[in-house]
Amino acid sequence: MRFLAALATALFLAFAAVPAGAVEILDPDPDALTAAFVKSLKRCAAGGRLTVGVLGFPRSFTGLSDDERVATRRIVEALIARQPGVVLKPVADLDKLIAGRMNAGGHDPADIAAIFDKARDVTALVHFEGRRSASEFALTLVGATRAGDCLAAGAVEPFHLKLDAGPALVDVVKLVETEFAEPIKADQAIAEIVVETFRPEGGTPYSRCNDTLTGLVVDVLAKLNADPDFALRDRRIAVRVARPGEPAGAGAAILSGSFGSDAAGLWLSAGLATADGRTLSRVHRAHITGLACDARALGFLENIVAGALADTGRLEVGAARGLVPVGDFLSFRIRGGDEARTLYCWALASDRTAFVFLPAPGKESESRLAAGATRDFPEDFDFGPIVAAEPSENLFGCFAAAGPLSAEAAGAWGAKYGPVGRAKDGALDEAEIDELLALMRREPGIVEAYGAVRIVP
Repeated sequence: MRFLAALATALFLAFAAVPAGAVEILDPDPDALTAAFVKSLKRCAAGGRLTVGVLGFPRSFTGLSDDERVATRRIVEALIARQPGVVLKPVADLDKLIAGRMNAGGHDPADIAAIFDKARDVTALVHFEGRRSASEFALTLVGATRAGDCLAAGAVEPFHLKLDAGPALVDVVKLVETEFAEPIKADQAIAEIVVETFRPEGGTPYSRCNDTLTGLVVDVLAKLNADPDFALRDRRIAVRVARPGEPAGAGAAILSGSFGSDAAGLWLSAGLATADGRTLSRVHRAHITGLACDARALGFLENIVAGALADTGRLEVGAARGLVPVGDFLSFRIRGGDEARTLYCWALASDRTAFVFLPAPGKESESRLAAGATRDFPEDFDFGPIVAAEPSENLFGCFAAAGPLSAEAAGAWGAKYGPVGRAKDGALDEAEIDELLALMRREPGIVEAYGAVRIVP
């Protein structure tokens, strides 16, 4: 079995911020430094001609913007290509082999082995690791070869590149601690922190980063609040997410903000103010790291599906037809999985309204789905036919619980029950939908699935 010899030869490259587009090698003899790394690769590859593939950074690496990652890869490729006895694998060919791998973590041995299996002509692979501090970046080149058993000998002196590093990246946890926690600590009048849901700047209000970023901010503030070193003395501050119908009190500080992305990556804008409007702190478009979420803007229904607690082995929901003309009947198939569950079903429309259909109050037993069973809605339930009334985009979805819901979730769901034929202005609004989603998705072991249907003229 092939042995992959891993080299951890360090090449430290310091990047300083300069006008956009500028890339310049400052070291008087960078080729000599690169030669030391290539020599180590050749030694572990048992000599001979090297065909090298430069992988660059793993996709999970957030220390540089996309443009910086590409520029760094090109610089390293150019330096290696100038070394005698080295042939570079074309980037386009290499990227095809990488596709579908290394999505979440680093270039681990399994990834490297898979690429060697596909790229028979490649004898060595080089990938990057590194650490950023303000506008400087320490880059490490790591090499792997098809065969060999050795360690890279000797230290490689650092050399410097000058290029457009873009704005400095700030860890999102550190930003919350320094920009918001400290002003809260300093203001003795604050008794509560209300964190409003972060949303994309402009356009659609939905993204998978909404809840991720909001939850992270709440967690950081709550942990600091409980930390003796935070020095709040005898003061205990309540931390909560803003909810409809629960206005901030007189002693509250309100943290609100937005986010977006540009060529340099994900950025955050946020402000901290007292309930009477006094600004305590403000951050404008700080580029951040440490947040693992998809910042793409989503439509209302897309966001519902993207956040679902999906498990197709336990619950599947699908529309009998994806396109249904006005006046035709609607039907949905619900498939169960490993165990019997009670269904809690509703329909949502793109106008941000919803109706709760199952279970009818007092008829929870009629909403049971046996293990491995399939039921059609509305045909197999105590409902008459449902007619497509007007052109719209819709979801029909169900939560499925193996045991009873908590009293809070069961009460809220039952209170929102709306039978077929309920007037349009009696539908659940967006705040009520958000409330039900939050309650149901907190239930232990619950699963969730949706089927989409478009009603056309």
